[in-house]
Amino acid sequence: MGPNYVIMEYLKGPNLKDYLKGKQDIPESITEQIIMIRKELKRVGFIRIKTSIGYFVVTKGNVLKAIDHSDGLTMNDPYNPKMFRDLKKLGLLDTFLKQAKKIDPESYEEWQKNIDFNAI
Repeated sequence: MGPNYVIMEYLKGPNLKDYLKGKQDIPESITEQIIMIRKELKRVGFIRIKTSIGYFVVTKGNVLKAIDHSDGLTMNDPYNPKMFRDLKKLGLLDTFLKQAKKIDPESYEEWQKNIDFNAI
Protein backbone atom coordinates (compact mmCIF):
# COMPACT_ATOMS: atom_id res chain seq x y z
CA MET A 1 0.00 0.00 0.00
CA GLY A 2 1.25 3.47 -0.79
CA PRO A 3 0.03 7.04 -1.25
CA ASN A 4 -1.43 6.42 -4.73
CA TYR A 5 -1.86 2.66 -4.93
CA VAL A 6 -3.07 -0.51 -3.23
CA ILE A 7 -1.82 -3.93 -4.27
CA MET A 8 -4.76 -6.30 -3.96
CA GLU A 9 -3.12 -9.31 -5.58
CA TYR A 10 0.29 -9.96 -7.08
CA LEU A 11 -0.02 -11.63 -10.48
CA LYS A 12 3.01 -13.38 -11.91
CA GLY A 13 3.24 -13.52 -15.68
CA PRO A 14 3.55 -11.34 -18.78
CA ASN A 15 0.87 -8.97 -19.93
CA LEU A 16 -1.10 -10.28 -22.89
CA LYS A 17 0.55 -7.87 -25.33
CA ASP A 18 4.01 -9.25 -24.51
CA TYR A 19 2.68 -12.81 -24.49
CA LEU A 20 1.28 -12.45 -28.02
CA LYS A 21 4.27 -10.64 -29.55
CA GLY A 22 5.84 -12.77 -32.24
CA LYS A 23 3.01 -15.32 -32.27
CA GLN A 24 1.45 -16.24 -35.59
CA ASP A 25 -1.91 -17.03 -34.01
CA ILE A 26 -3.93 -16.17 -30.93
CA PRO A 27 -4.90 -19.26 -28.93
CA GLU A 28 -8.66 -19.80 -29.01
CA SER A 29 -8.68 -20.20 -25.23
CA ILE A 30 -7.31 -16.64 -24.94
CA THR A 31 -10.04 -15.28 -27.25
CA GLU A 32 -12.65 -17.11 -25.20
CA GLN A 33 -11.34 -15.63 -21.95
CA ILE A 34 -11.22 -12.09 -23.37
CA ILE A 35 -14.85 -12.39 -24.43
CA MET A 36 -15.87 -13.81 -21.05
CA ILE A 37 -14.07 -11.05 -19.14
CA ARG A 38 -15.61 -8.33 -21.32
CA LYS A 39 -19.08 -9.79 -20.81
CA GLU A 40 -18.55 -10.10 -17.06
CA LEU A 41 -17.38 -6.49 -16.76
CA LYS A 42 -20.52 -5.41 -18.58
CA ARG A 43 -22.74 -7.70 -16.48
CA VAL A 44 -21.51 -6.26 -13.17
CA GLY A 45 -22.14 -2.71 -14.32
CA PHE A 46 -18.93 -1.38 -15.84
CA ILE A 47 -19.75 1.22 -18.47
CA ARG A 48 -16.15 1.55 -19.64
CA ILE A 49 -14.92 -1.77 -20.93
CA LYS A 50 -11.17 -1.12 -20.82
CA THR A 51 -9.71 -4.33 -22.17
CA SER A 52 -6.56 -3.27 -23.92
CA ILE A 53 -4.34 -6.32 -24.20
CA GLY A 54 -1.87 -4.55 -21.93
CA TYR A 55 -4.49 -4.76 -19.15
CA PHE A 56 -4.50 -8.56 -19.04
CA VAL A 57 -1.90 -10.67 -17.27
CA VAL A 58 -1.33 -14.24 -18.49
CA THR A 59 -0.88 -16.35 -15.38
CA LYS A 60 0.10 -19.98 -14.89
CA GLY A 61 -1.90 -22.28 -17.16
CA ASN A 62 -2.57 -19.41 -19.61
CA VAL A 63 -5.33 -18.00 -17.42
CA LEU A 64 -6.08 -14.32 -18.08
CA LYS A 65 -6.56 -11.85 -15.26
CA ALA A 66 -7.88 -8.36 -16.00
CA ILE A 67 -6.17 -5.48 -14.20
CA ASP A 68 -6.66 -1.72 -13.81
CA HIS A 69 -10.40 -1.15 -13.80
CA SER A 70 -10.01 2.56 -13.03
CA ASP A 71 -12.83 4.66 -14.43
CA GLY A 72 -14.79 1.51 -15.26
CA LEU A 73 -17.86 2.71 -13.41
CA THR A 74 -17.65 6.40 -14.28
CA MET A 75 -16.57 6.77 -17.91
CA ASN A 76 -18.98 5.62 -20.61
CA ASP A 77 -16.95 3.76 -23.25
CA PRO A 78 -18.46 0.29 -23.80
CA TYR A 79 -16.74 -0.27 -27.15
CA ASN A 80 -13.24 0.95 -26.38
CA PRO A 81 -11.34 0.09 -29.60
CA LYS A 82 -7.87 -0.05 -27.99
CA MET A 83 -7.92 -3.84 -27.64
CA PHE A 84 -8.81 -4.26 -31.31
CA ARG A 85 -6.15 -1.73 -32.35
CA ASP A 86 -3.52 -3.59 -30.31
CA LEU A 87 -4.48 -6.91 -31.88
CA LYS A 88 -4.33 -5.36 -35.35
CA LYS A 89 -0.80 -4.04 -34.70
CA LEU A 90 0.25 -7.59 -33.80
CA GLY A 91 -1.43 -9.00 -36.94
CA LEU A 92 -3.90 -10.99 -34.83
CA LEU A 93 -7.16 -9.04 -35.21
CA ASP A 94 -8.56 -11.11 -38.09
CA THR A 95 -7.89 -14.36 -36.23
CA PHE A 96 -9.42 -12.96 -33.05
CA LEU A 97 -12.57 -11.83 -34.87
CA LYS A 98 -12.98 -15.19 -36.66
CA GLN A 99 -12.66 -17.01 -33.35
CA ALA A 100 -15.02 -14.54 -31.63
CA LYS A 101 -17.65 -15.03 -34.33
CA LYS A 102 -17.55 -18.78 -33.67
CA ILE A 103 -17.36 -18.57 -29.86
CA ASP A 104 -19.85 -15.75 -29.26
CA PRO A 105 -21.73 -14.56 -32.34
CA GLU A 106 -23.71 -12.06 -30.24
CA SER A 107 -20.60 -10.14 -29.10
CA TYR A 108 -19.15 -10.35 -32.60
CA GLU A 109 -22.29 -8.79 -34.13
CA GLU A 110 -22.36 -6.09 -31.44
CA TRP A 111 -18.76 -5.15 -32.25
CA GLN A 112 -19.47 -5.10 -35.99
CA LYS A 113 -22.32 -2.63 -35.41
CA ASN A 114 -20.47 -0.35 -33.00
CA ILE A 115 -16.79 -0.37 -34.00
CA ASP A 116 -15.36 0.93 -37.25
CA PHE A 117 -12.67 -1.68 -37.85
CA ASN A 118 -11.49 0.16 -40.99
CA ALA A 119 -10.60 3.19 -38.85
CA ILE A 120 -8.56 1.15 -36.39
